[in-house]
Amino acid sequence: VVNNNIRVANSDGIDILGGADVVIENCFIATGDDGICLKTEESSPALSGVTVANCEVISLANCFKIGTETYHDISDVTVSDCSFYMPGIAGGYSGIAIEATDGGKTSDIRISDITMHNVTAPMLIWLGNRNGNSELENVTVENITADQCDLPSAVTGHKYGKVKNVTLKNFDVTYRSATSDLKIYKGDSVYCGALNMKGY
Repeated sequence: VVNNNIRVANSDGIDILGGADVVIENCFIATGDDGICLKTEESSPALSGVTVANCEVISLANCFKIGTETYHDISDVTVSDCSFYMPGIAGGYSGIAIEATDGGKTSDIRISDITMHNVTAPMLIWLGNRNGNSELENVTVENITADQCDLPSAVTGHKYGKVKNVTLKNFDVTYRSATSDLKIYKGDSVYCGALNMKGY
């Protein structure tokens, strides 16, 4: 059990910084930052062979996350039979976030049988170019049920790199009822609205 103060920044539940053959299972995590986070810093080794199973995570950031620090390869990650929540107050990002930004290759990620409630967005798969040309490929996400969501999921690369080989199966999302028109973006014009997403 990891029961952090959800009002404290940088309060990740479990961080794994490189290594091999890691098992995280039967955990309850409540935290103000990422619940379970896999990453590789400049000084850490590559990370491979990670299993996450049968965990309940309450997070004001991302419930399960790979990245954003990905200086070295992250591969062979399996996440299954977990429940992800956000506590219903301001904040929060994704139930599942897979991010590669710093030069390493993130590949062979399998996520299945996940239920989510009240997360802002169910999933973000993002290839960035912060500190090097990362690669992000071979990701399978299946048997996902999420309700009371606010924003859609996204799979996105950048002008120099593309995410490759993503499979989504049985992805069931129900959004929260809302009446506001955000007027985010249209063509080359950014609209004035409650949410300004200039550049996206």
